[in-house]
Amino acid sequence: MDKDSNSTKKYRIKFEQLKDSAKNKLNSWKDISDYMLPDHSMYLFVDEERDSTRSREKTSGVAERSADDLAAGMQNGMTSPARPWFGLTLSNKKLAENANIKAWLHYSSKIILHIFAKSNFYASMKSVYKELGGFGTACMLIEEDFETVIRCKVFTIGEFYLGIDSKGKPDTLYRKFKMTASQLVEKFGIENVSDTVRECYEKDKTEENFEVIHCVQPRNTRNFRKKNSENMAFESIYFEEKAPIEKFLSKSGYKNIPFVGPRWDVCGSNVYGTCPGMKALGDTKQLHVMIKDEAIAIKKQIHPPMNADSSLVGKPASVLPGGVTYTDLKEGNKGFVPAYQISIDISALEMKIDKLEKGIRKHFYNDLFLSIIESDKRMTATEVAERQKEKLSVLGPIVENLEAEMLDTIIERTFKIAIDLGLIPPAPQEVQGAELKIEYISILSQIQKMTGTTAIDQFTAFAGGLMGAFPEIKHKVDAFETLDQYGDMLGIPPKILRPDDEAMASIQQEQKAMQQAQMSEQMNQAAQSAKTLSDTPMGDQTALDAIMGGF
Repeated sequence: MDKDSNSTKKYRIKFEQLKDSAKNKLNSWKDISDYMLPDHSMYLFVDEERDSTRSREKTSGVAERSADDLAAGMQNGMTSPARPWFGLTLSNKKLAENANIKAWLHYSSKIILHIFAKSNFYASMKSVYKELGGFGTACMLIEEDFETVIRCKVFTIGEFYLGIDSKGKPDTLYRKFKMTASQLVEKFGIENVSDTVRECYEKDKTEENFEVIHCVQPRNTRNFRKKNSENMAFESIYFEEKAPIEKFLSKSGYKNIPFVGPRWDVCGSNVYGTCPGMKALGDTKQLHVMIKDEAIAIKKQIHPPMNADSSLVGKPASVLPGGVTYTDLKEGNKGFVPAYQISIDISALEMKIDKLEKGIRKHFYNDLFLSIIESDKRMTATEVAERQKEKLSVLGPIVENLEAEMLDTIIERTFKIAIDLGLIPPAPQEVQGAELKIEYISILSQIQKMTGTTAIDQFTAFAGGLMGAFPEIKHKVDAFETLDQYGDMLGIPPKILRPDDEAMASIQQEQKAMQQAQMSEQMNQAAQSAKTLSDTPMGDQTALDAIMGGF
């Protein structure tokens, strides 16, 4: 048994280690928070620091709007609540084509999508995409909920710290947050909170805040004979930051990893990701300065600094439009004159500002998502894929990474929770031990796959042209497999395409019907010929009698 199992010491040490590993990202996160996402990352700043950094005058909302558009585009493109965006199948393709298994997989997919729709999943994913686009890393906890099956909690940057496994995938989550005395007693029970919290609660200081640390990580030592929460695959530890080290709020666990820590893009073995917000930060800072300078230049042109004769000191004066200053005119006295002439090419400055704003939107892929939205009205998805090949080639690995690092885990966890609650019917016997596979059919996934349909189109057109001169080519091309591959790329529902064995049975039935029809036609022709011969006289007998006599 771990000698520190009754102490929070090792968790406190690891929290500080994980926090220290994020220091190299801290400055860029703070800048992004200041210039782009001012309502996020409240945990990056201590109270005395927050007022000074957040007091910076906000001159442009372009970056924040661009981050919002990116989040909306990713939501609609990857996890749209308005349409199915994934399906379940098996790695064993032949087994997956079984009618009963296919029906069970389809029904299970529908159940999971229904759970997502009834819970706060889609609202949470919008925040996840915004954190990803702005800070490069996001985090969401998926917990069981009595009413909605699952409940998602999204954490903002600075509130959490991640650790990765040997494969570079996040498997450890430590976070620090605040809870009131009332919330602590409600969640953990008055017998488990510290004396300080209990005292505040009993003296009606229920809204007093306390720092709480939550640790989720793989459990190193397990007793597989025991099935309680303290022997599950992942441990979940809560404790108050300022409580005695032997005091836990709770010790429990999860059967499988309960959170996702997706990164937009990862360089090497880094824990935290890079993102459009980091790329757009330079342009955003420059835009901030230029807009402020433009405002100062316009103000100086309208209200320039003035010089005046010293004789005007202490006398009534006005520099307002139409205002009059009364003074004794003396030789050479010209009254108020500008201290210096301001002549700024405002149009050139605005062009530069417009260029910066377009660059920021481009960093956040706003032009690509606008094309996808417009595809419903003017262009097909294939045309979008063709026109946006360059951008899609950059976004493609991002989509694949988020599917593998985020959506796979969310779907698998929801699926297992639904099974435990009896919401998904028992699988057919053939599925036992088979590997489940998730197929994504979202808009972005389809557009990515459509770049591959161009090659199939070119190939089939070329092969079709050769078949005229070389008919034997048709034996080289597997038409069924070509159609299956094309259907997968377009996201065609599996029920539309028959399994190969059903298709072959249908072909054989059709061929048999054609053979029967041909035999029937031949028999009809023979009968008609016999009738014709029997009606044809040849001397004292018919033509049919003559033929039969010859036999």
